[in-house]
Amino acid sequence: MLVPYVAGSDPFDAALDALNGNLVGRRPVVVKRYAASGPLAQCRVLFVSDSEKRRLDQIFAATSNVPALLVGELENFIQLRGMIQLVTTDRGIQFEVNADAVRRHGLKLSGRLMQPASNVIGEI
Repeated sequence: MLVPYVAGSDPFDAALDALNGNLVGRRPVVVKRYAASGPLAQCRVLFVSDSEKRRLDQIFAATSNVPALLVGELENFIQLRGMIQLVTTDRGIQFEVNADAVRRHGLKLSGRLMQPASNVIGEI
C-alpha cells in the first residue's frame, strides 16, 4: 500500500483524494491527513504545508525513523531537513532536493527524478 499523508492545510483540494484506490505499480494508494499525534508507520510520502511551520521540528522528530519522503512548500524547507521543496516561479512549479536528507532516511531518488531539479543539496 502507498500511503501519502498531508500535514496541515491541503493545497491540493480534492486532487489527492481522487488518487484513493488507484494503483501505483501493484500497490493501492490511500491518502491520509496527518494529525499532530497520529502514527506515521505506514507513511511513505508526507507533504508538509506552509501552515505547519510552527510544528516543523515535531514533524521532523515524528518522521526521523520512518522511511518517508518529506515534501514541503515552506521557504527553506530543504535547508531545514526537508527532502523536496516545491518552489513556485514564473516558469511554474519547480522543485529542489536535499539529497543528504533523502539518504539519511534510507531512501534513494532516481537520477531521472533528480535531473529536472532546480537545486540539489548534497551528493546524489
